Amino acid sequence: MIRDILVAAAAALIVSEATDISPWLAIRLVRWAAKHMYPANAERADRRREDWEALIDREIPTKTSKLFFGLGFGCAGLYRIMMRRAALVLAPLDEGYAKPSRASGNSR
Repeated sequence: MIRDILVAAAAALIVSEATDISPWLAIRLVRWAAKHMYPANAERADRRREDWEALIDREIPTKTSKLFFGLGFGCAGLYRIMMRRAALVLAPLDEGYAKPSRASGNSR
């Protein structure tokens, strides 16, 4: 019985603290995402970062939804990083691959 009360109190404290840092974490995630989604264009990255931070501050109502917003952009930034690295890894493979040419009489 006492153990259940302590577990419930600890869980409530953890959830409360987690929701309090959600907006902070969401802002950090969108800053990171903007930097990695637009690495070649710093001006565009700054503009996107400002837009996304303004959305978090003014438009998104709850702390948890702010976190999910930031996580979504964090995933998008991670995706862009992985696609750039995949292109670098796969580029040497494409050089050795010759596309077959169509025969002149087999066009549709």
